[in-house]
Amino acid sequence: MLTIENSRKQIDKIDNKLIDLLNSRFEISVQIGQLKQKDGKNVFDKSREQAIYDKINNTEAKYKKEIINVYTEIMKNSKELQKNIKANNGQVD
Repeated sequence: MLTIENSRKQIDKIDNKLIDLLNSRFEISVQIGQLKQKDGKNVFDKSREQAIYDKINNTEAKYKKEIINVYTEIMKNSKELQKNIKANNGQVD
């Protein structure tokens, strides 16, 4: 039976998965930031960001605009992590 409580339980399960996935994504972003710092590369990579947006736009997702908004925030936070690494000579702040 469809209820608010059951629907929220489903969202809670999805949120738990998202938390784990985002944590893993940020860990990898930190690794990339360390490699960029070591190689003297810029944090911002316009072509990479565009490729992510293109990938989303080429899916059958119903909520593309909303997903792009979420990814914009994810990438913003990833860049902040990487900037902190660069400012701290390769170390995570």
